[in-house]
Amino acid sequence: MKHLILSLLTLLSLTAAAERIGTWTLFPSYYGITQVAPAGTDIFVLASGNLYSFHPADNSLTTYYKDDPLSDLDGGCLSSNDIRQIAWCGDAGRLIVAYSNQKIDLLTVDKDVTTFTDLADKQMTGDKNIYNICVYGQRAYICTGFGIINFDVRNEHVIDTYNLGQKVSDTHVTSTHIYALTDDGVVKAPLSGNLLDPNSWSTTGELWTDLKPSQDLSNDYGTLFRDSRNSCYWGNDPEGRLARYEHDEDDTLQQKGGGVVPDGPQSKNFWRLYLHDGRLFATCGNLSYGFSGKIPGCVQIYDGSSWDVLASPGRMTGYDYIDANCMAFDPLDKNHFWVGAASGLYEYSGYKPVKAHIPANSALTGMYNYEEGRSNVCSMAYDRDNTLWVMNGWCDTPLVQFSRDGSSRNFPQRAISFENRYNVDAQSAFISPTNGYLWWNNNQWDKTAVFRYDWRNNTLLPFTSFMNQDGSTISHHQIFDLTEDKDGNIWVASDGGPFYLSHSAARTETADNVAFVQHKVPRNDGTNYADYLLDGIPVRTIAIDAANRKWIGTATTGIYLISSDNNTELHHFSTENSPIPSDFIHDIIIDSETGIVYIATGRGLCAYQGDISDANAEEMSKETAWVYPNPVTPEYTGMITVTGLTPGAQVKILTSSGQLVNEGICQGGSYLWDGCDTRGRKVASGVYMVNVATPEGEKGIVTKIAIVR
Repeated sequence: MKHLILSLLTLLSLTAAAERIGTWTLFPSYYGITQVAPAGTDIFVLASGNLYSFHPADNSLTTYYKDDPLSDLDGGCLSSNDIRQIAWCGDAGRLIVAYSNQKIDLLTVDKDVTTFTDLADKQMTGDKNIYNICVYGQRAYICTGFGIINFDVRNEHVIDTYNLGQKVSDTHVTSTHIYALTDDGVVKAPLSGNLLDPNSWSTTGELWTDLKPSQDLSNDYGTLFRDSRNSCYWGNDPEGRLARYEHDEDDTLQQKGGGVVPDGPQSKNFWRLYLHDGRLFATCGNLSYGFSGKIPGCVQIYDGSSWDVLASPGRMTGYDYIDANCMAFDPLDKNHFWVGAASGLYEYSGYKPVKAHIPANSALTGMYNYEEGRSNVCSMAYDRDNTLWVMNGWCDTPLVQFSRDGSSRNFPQRAISFENRYNVDAQSAFISPTNGYLWWNNNQWDKTAVFRYDWRNNTLLPFTSFMNQDGSTISHHQIFDLTEDKDGNIWVASDGGPFYLSHSAARTETADNVAFVQHKVPRNDGTNYADYLLDGIPVRTIAIDAANRKWIGTATTGIYLISSDNNTELHHFSTENSPIPSDFIHDIIIDSETGIVYIATGRGLCAYQGDISDANAEEMSKETAWVYPNPVTPEYTGMITVTGLTPGAQVKILTSSGQLVNEGICQGGSYLWDGCDTRGRKVASGVYMVNVATPEGEKGIVTKIAIVR
C-alpha cells in the first residue's frame, strides 16, 4: 500500500509539472498611479496600465487580470491591450474600463463583467481611441478621436454616437447642455436638440476650467483624486504606491498612513535580465544606440515569489543614477556584483552599494563630446582568471579591466575607434565557454562590428565585413546581441535577421575572407529551394536553451522558437496569440534548471514554462517521461503530449498488438501527437504504447496512453 501511495504521489507530481509546460506567468507593475476611481467602499486604481482595488475596511487589495475577470488585460501586463481609462458609475454600480484596443468592460465590485466591443469592431479610418470618460447619472459620455459615445451603463447599451469630426478630450453635462473640449476649443449643444446633427453644436467662448473646475489636487508625485464619500484624496506616495491624503487643521494636505500596492515590479521597463543566486535580476536602463535613455536607475529582483528593488547608489558618482544597463556577478563571491549605468560603474557587496567608479577614480573614460566626467558602461564579463572586463561605451578606449585588488587599467585598441567615437556601443560582452575569448559587438548604425579579444595576450580581432556563405553581403545596419550556442557557433542578432560565425570560424587567426552563416531553411515543397532563417526580420536578442534551440526575440514580431537544427519553427509568440506585453523584445534569459523562459520588454516582463531543462536535456528515464492528458477523454480535442524526453529522441506510438500508428523525432523535451494514425484518422479507444529511444537508439523507455472515444 505504501508503494502504491508513493507511486500515485509521484504520478500526481509529474502530471502537475506537465500541466505547467506551456503556461505563462505575468509580472504586472502597479506603481505610478494615473487614475483613481473611488467606488464607495472600494477604491479602484489604474497604475502602469494595470488595475487593482483597495478596500479600506480591511486594508486588502484585489488585482484584476485577463479572464479573471477582465476581457482584454493580458495577465495584468501593459500590452497592446492595456487599460487607458477608468471611471466609476455609481448609479449603475459599474466601473467602466476602457482599453487601448477600444474594447470596454463594465465591472462590478464582485468581479462580474460585461464586455462591449462595438467601438473596437467598428470599421472606420478615423481615430477611435478613447481619451476620457465623463459619468452623468447612469450614463457615460465616452470621449473619442471622432466625437462622443453616449452609453447607458445601467442597461449596458449605446444610446447615440455624436460624430463631431474631431478629437474630444473631455465632456461636461448639465441639466440643459452638453459641452465638449476639443483641440479647437469648447463646443456645446442643448440636450433638447438633435445631438446627432453636427450643426447643433456651436463654439462657445467659455473657459473649460470655469465650466468644469477640477475637484482634484496635485502634489510632487502626481494627481490627487478627490473622494467625497470618504472626505479625502487618493494618489501616489513618494514611491508610487496608493496613499490617502487629508487636510489637517492648518488646511495642509498630509499623507495619512503608509502607501499600499500589490506585489510586483516597481517599473514596467525591462532591459537586461540575469540569473544569480536563485534570483532574477532585471535592469531598467537602456542607454544604447537608438534609445534616448535617461531612465531613472533601477535594478529589480525577483526571488520566485516576491519582488524587491536593489538599493540605489544615489549620487555616488556625482551624477544622478540613470540607465542601469548591465550587471556582472563575481564568480568567487555571490554577494559581490556590479551594476553598469550611464552614470558610471557601481560596486555592490551584500546587496549594498560600496563604491562608485568614474574617470576621476578609475581607468574608465568619460562620454566623448558629451559629459567627460561620467562613463557609460554598456556590458561586462568576468574572465577565467576571475577579473572583470568592462565595456566603456561612447569613447575610444572601451576595454577596461578591474582586477581583484580593486585596481583598473584600460587597453586602447586602434581597431575599436570609429570616426564618431561617441556612438561606440559595446554590447553583449561574454567569455566563450568553448574558445575562451572575450566577445562583444558594436551597435552603431552602419559601423557594426563583432570583436574577439584574447584577454591574456591583449590581441584584438575585429570582424567588420559581413559576407555570408554564398558570397553576398548580409544586409543590416545594427547588431544588438551576441550569444554562443551548444555547438560553439557565435550567433549575431541584427536588424537584418540572425546569422552566425561557425565554431571553426570563431577560432580563425585572421578575419580576412571569413564568412558568416545565414542558415538556409529548406522549403520542403519538392524543390531544392531554401530561404535564409528569419531573413530581414529585426532580431534584438537570441537565447539558447538546454536542447540548443534558439529563442529569438525581435523588434516587430515577438519571439520565435527555432529547433536545434535551425530548420523548424516550433513556436511563434506575439501579442496576437500570447500574453507577451510587447512584440518588441529587449532580452530573453532561460533558467536551465527549471526551463522557465523570462522575456523582457519595455512594457513589462513575462515568463513561459518551457519543456526543456538541463535535467531532461541530458538524460531521460521512466521517472522523467510522462504523458498528459492521460487518459484522453472524449471531450478533449487538443494535442497529446509526451514530455520529459531528451531532444532528438525517437518516438514510436503502437497499438497493444504492436501496430505502428505514429512516429517522429522529439524536437525539444516534448513530443506532440494529434491522436491520429499514419493516414490522419483518429485512433480508436484503447491503450497505446509509447516507445522512446535516445537519438542513438539506446536506453529505450516505454509508457502508455489510454484513449477513450
